[in-house]
Amino acid sequence: MVEDNSDSDVDDHPELDEDDRKQGKCSGQQASVPKQSTKGNTNKGSKSWSKEEQEAVFRHLGQQILTGKLPGKHQCEEVKRKEVILHHRSWE
Repeated sequence: MVEDNSDSDVDDHPELDEDDRKQGKCSGQQASVPKQSTKGNTNKGSKSWSKEEQEAVFRHLGQQILTGKLPGKHQCEEVKRKEVILHHRSWE
């Protein structure tokens, strides 16, 4: 009779967190099913930004982009209002 020691190799890896242990993950092993985000796929149906759209955003928010500052909702909506090419985009 063969004994199932599948849990023992998981217990031998203290670097794994509780969720990984429950899923039977060990170092060097791939999970058979990837974890899915609890929020769902936020990129589903998203469209890549065209060169023209990128240029329009950079014209108005370039300084903030270069300094790493996040523009506020009002600033994003203002750029959308001024640039026709961005009308179909959300402010997010």
